[in-house]
Amino acid sequence: FIDDETTWGLASNPELRFPMTYRQLDDVALAQPQLITHNPFAYFWPAVSFVICVTVLWQSYPRAIALFRRKLKTKTEVVWFALTPVLLTPFIYATVVWLDEYVRLNW
Repeated sequence: FIDDETTWGLASNPELRFPMTYRQLDDVALAQPQLITHNPFAYFWPAVSFVICVTVLWQSYPRAIALFRRKLKTKTEVVWFALTPVLLTPFIYATVVWLDEYVRLNW
């Protein structure tokens, strides 16, 4: 079951049947992509979420780096510190998909 900003937009489309798993959504996206792409609400809430996330990151990254500056001695360490969340996101997503499909946790 997908429950996030994407769902809020896609659930407003009466042609899609929510709740659905990631696999079901992938199947719909492959078979009938127009059900997803023709609905402007499919983009609205993710765009709002993106703006909020960028705003928070813009303010929090300098503070986090300043907080850990004594431990981050080189510029390379600062770059790795800043990129760690971005680099880990694909692995976190893959874990969530696996849990959703095989363990069947309802998030």
